[in-house]
Amino acid sequence: MFIQNLPLLEVEIASSIIKLVMLLSLTLAIAFFVAAELSLVSASHSQIYQLTQESDSTSKSKAANLVLDAQNHLQKYLSVTQTGTTAFSLLLGWLGEGATVHWIEPLIQRLPIGKLPAIVTSHTISVAIAFLLVTYVEIVLGELIPKVLASQAPEKTALLLIRPLYICSIIFFPLLVIFNGTVHLLIGRVPNRQYESEVSSKVTFVHTDPHSVLVSGVVELNTVNELFGLNIPTNTAYRTLAGFIIHHLGHAPKMGEILLWGELELEATSVVNESLETVLLRQVTRPLINHPEVFKDQDIEYAAL
Repeated sequence: MFIQNLPLLEVEIASSIIKLVMLLSLTLAIAFFVAAELSLVSASHSQIYQLTQESDSTSKSKAANLVLDAQNHLQKYLSVTQTGTTAFSLLLGWLGEGATVHWIEPLIQRLPIGKLPAIVTSHTISVAIAFLLVTYVEIVLGELIPKVLASQAPEKTALLLIRPLYICSIIFFPLLVIFNGTVHLLIGRVPNRQYESEVSSKVTFVHTDPHSVLVSGVVELNTVNELFGLNIPTNTAYRTLAGFIIHHLGHAPKMGEILLWGELELEATSVVNESLETVLLRQVTRPLINHPEVFKDQDIEYAAL
């Protein structure tokens, strides 16, 4: 009798192993998209850009370039990560609950539960436990742990995950076209509001900390020098801060690219169609000195974060 039932037992064991591997794979897929999203948002543009210029490893330099491109097209990649997270979460909930019920129900049936209402069966109890178990695993392994790891080392995480994320962006492209088309059809085209929470269309200067200020690229150098007591050289070849940066770099900067000038760091923080929109002006050795009375005299918009 035992020998006759052995093949069936082997099938049950193999089926359970396959289901367990499937659930772990779905959880890892969710963790991948969660970590990739957080790392792209949190990774320093300047550090990633430096890796593209200074890295001795061709592979690492290519990965850094992919990360920079992803940060320059952040909305596209966030759509990829959100689509991946949602799709695999639904799959985990659908397949995971059925698989875990299959394991839990025989155990519940053996418990001395006693007489319960007709609606409360071993199956309903198993479904409730399976739901809680799958939700717990998804939150802890699929969300919390990858978020903690990605936040501790966002640059390393972004470099590690960018290649598979890039492949996912190609695979998901048809879906994203359909999703975006549906959104535009229902609510119209949503304008790009990057930096809107920090800088309105009229604000020209935003102090982010004592050493740094976010400046519009079209501001004239004379104005910047006067407001902050700087000595950035002017030239007939350029008049604006963006012109100064492009002239000395020799090309239109990419987002995250930095020009070092004395004790100043000028980082391109927003580049649209090769147009330098905003610059993060940072004085490393000492705080920037601003003159608020000049802001009033010249009717210049100013804000502090």
